[in-house]
Amino acid sequence: MAEGLTPEQIRAYRIADNKLGELAAWNDELLAGELQQLQEMEIDLELLGFTDEDLAGIFGEQVVGAKPIPMRFRNLSTIPSRSRAICGF
Repeated sequence: MAEGLTPEQIRAYRIADNKLGELAAWNDELLAGELQQLQEMEIDLELLGFTDEDLAGIFGEQVVGAKPIPMRFRNLSTIPSRSRAICGF
């Protein structure tokens, strides 16, 4: 967090910070590694603003029909059965 800024500098900083996000590009390999580590720490990646579709693209996952495989199942070799999904496995 920036400290010691005047009210005018704060306003300018806020605008610049938002604009920089529009101009940014991800390093997909580094992003995937960071997200993988967060996921291993059981951080819900959707809280970071990524949809299942975003995550499927980042991790290069197969998409079933129009809906990606949920990320919590990405290490399974098959899509879990209904009973496994209900009990959280």
